[in-house]
Amino acid sequence: MPRLALLTWIWLSFAVVHSIPYAYAIEERQTWVWFDRYHRAFPNLKIDGHCDNTQVLILQRAWEESKLLAKAQTGNVSGYDYDLVHKTWLGQDWNRTGKPLLAYYINHRTRSIAKNFEQLKRLYDGIIAGTQWIYWWCHDPGAHCQANKKDYSTIAESWIDKSSGIREIYHTVWCPLFFEQETLENQITRTKNNIADQVILDNFELNSAVTMYHETFHYDNLVGYPSIKDTVFYADQCYQLAKVIGTEKAYVNADSYTVDALAIYIQQKFQLSSPPLPRFVIEGTKPPDLKKWE
Repeated sequence: MPRLALLTWIWLSFAVVHSIPYAYAIEERQTWVWFDRYHRAFPNLKIDGHCDNTQVLILQRAWEESKLLAKAQTGNVSGYDYDLVHKTWLGQDWNRTGKPLLAYYINHRTRSIAKNFEQLKRLYDGIIAGTQWIYWWCHDPGAHCQANKKDYSTIAESWIDKSSGIREIYHTVWCPLFFEQETLENQITRTKNNIADQVILDNFELNSAVTMYHETFHYDNLVGYPSIKDTVFYADQCYQLAKVIGTEKAYVNADSYTVDALAIYIQQKFQLSSPPLPRFVIEGTKPPDLKKWE
């Protein structure tokens, strides 16, 4: 969905950036928000002063679980067939670099995917430039959480602010629906004794960890390069995107990376003989039509 453009600035003293909360202002509304430094998730992270203790705990738990997805996707488990999963969700051309006779754009996509994985791993490992900051919002003065023109509800929204000149500030507003989502652990626990449920990826795609992981791919240059969009959502549509259109679209679609990580994590968690797949594939029903979300 489109990112909303806001006129913003940071009011701060650069001499004390490590000790004093920042005030963030939205010019049109004159709403001042204090952000407190938070040390238990991403580096260089500040959290909206409107977040209550319960919301902070939910964010912390979501980050911890999303880190499990990052470790699964960027890890190197001996004998695991990463190629099979990546081809399923990112298309057949996800890893075609180093072949000089291929068209430039095919090699470019492969390099971009590799760079996205590398930058994602660095971020979750706590490596970030001193000029890059992440701000998490719990209230929504910019009206990001309102239903869009097609009445799709927003769970979270991210954007980048470069107006300060020196810093790149990556913002995510966590909408009320985010704080109502299940945890990934709850879904794991519910399906732990049911292999029939474990092999259906749809059973794990709606939770706070998956939402948070998805949003990190919208942090342009910090993680996503080139800019990662929302072309389609969820496992069924991402499966069709990779199969029908291929890497050309999948490598710049946030949920394609997200369900890729989720499939790896679930297979390794339950020690499944093959990666989980969308329900329509498992049950042999009609695939969904690809839809353009705007």
